[in-house]
Amino acid sequence: MVDIDKIEGIVKEEEELWKAISGIGVVIDDDLTLIGQETEIHQIIDILKKQNIPLVTYDRIPMDELKNFGGISFVILDWKMEGGLGENEKLSGINGATQVLDYKKNIDFLRRIRDNFFLPVFILTNERVEDIEQILNEKELVEENKPRFIFVKKKNSLLGQEELKKCMIEWVKSSSPIYMLELLEEKINSAKKDIFSMFYNMSPNWVNILYQQAIEDKIDPVQDIFDTIIRNIENRIIPLELDTTIQEKIKKDSASITDDDTLKQEKFNVSNGRIMIKANFIKEDKMDLGYLFYKQDKNKYYLNVTPTCDSIRKSKEKKYFFIEGHPLNDQEINAHGGLLKNNFGKTIKIVDKDGNEISLTRDFIFKNMLKNTQIKNYFLAYIIEDNLIKFEFKTLNSIKEEEVNKEFKNSFIGKILPPFITDIQLHLSQYLIRQGLPRLPIP
Repeated sequence: MVDIDKIEGIVKEEEELWKAISGIGVVIDDDLTLIGQETEIHQIIDILKKQNIPLVTYDRIPMDELKNFGGISFVILDWKMEGGLGENEKLSGINGATQVLDYKKNIDFLRRIRDNFFLPVFILTNERVEDIEQILNEKELVEENKPRFIFVKKKNSLLGQEELKKCMIEWVKSSSPIYMLELLEEKINSAKKDIFSMFYNMSPNWVNILYQQAIEDKIDPVQDIFDTIIRNIENRIIPLELDTTIQEKIKKDSASITDDDTLKQEKFNVSNGRIMIKANFIKEDKMDLGYLFYKQDKNKYYLNVTPTCDSIRKSKEKKYFFIEGHPLNDQEINAHGGLLKNNFGKTIKIVDKDGNEISLTRDFIFKNMLKNTQIKNYFLAYIIEDNLIKFEFKTLNSIKEEEVNKEFKNSFIGKILPPFITDIQLHLSQYLIRQGLPRLPIP
């Protein structure tokens, strides 16, 4: 008996996945210069146009135009493009030694795509797919058993309308982030349109008004306008709804992940990305809340906890406030770990399902210490591997603006993000303003 619900579920899933890649596409093939000839790439373009997909076409590798690929959803690249090669790179027809030189422009193009964008590239070829896969593997553009952004296909295998669509959907299925990216972009673009329309209807001079208000408040006008727009966007895209079919797929894929040393490292990397932006992605020219510095000679961390309103306000006597932190040593781990056994005077016995007592592991201690941050300390995880950073609020210190660059030169490692930096500020404020309470009267 045919399972109608299952079929409808598959169709709905493919429709949602297709939305993720049905934006503007780029087609690169030197056969596009053959006007009036029905080549394979012309047939593929006709198939895409019937799907109402807008296309930009090139008969050469568009290196100079690559910087404008920000709104592109996918790229189709002909692997063997004689028209895209220089005089000294013409295909010799001889395999082996000249192979890398022949495809140098392709490799450079693919690397720039990988480093600057997050979009799929479908390489079409009439050559052996295995040979091209080997080149891509040698150039570290693809890895075995890992999600990839490049698919290599025979040209004639994609000539049917459903075959091409199926191939593109398979890429989205193999990469959950692409669906999340497209969903987020759709929400952000819609929010941007609404925000600019709203402000323009309020006043065509809204940028000038915000600028002038910031000047009067003695704060950075450009940063203030930017923050106003970002806050509006953030609050307009929440809550972010995820299609239940896609959500079930992500849940199923997550359950199938094998826990090994590689995954442990990946978990740390992802968790680190949630908590902080690394220094190489940030311009250090302006001090900001959450900026984290590390002095190797002292093995200490310094976190800027200055409120944003004070950071952006212009003043001749501006100061920044920092708290110091250090990686926990074994003595501190044992000391703080011991506190976990005592909860307001009550001993906690930790046992497994069979009633056997469990020793406190390093991971268990760390996780529980995060939940039991004391009023005088704050424990921050996932900045360094297999350890926590202990920030002590009593180390709060102010440094004049002109001395900051000298004090922390070449030691900037990243920026702690909300809500983590916000939580640190809340605990710090409790430490700074705590008050003693009188004894309760005896009845």
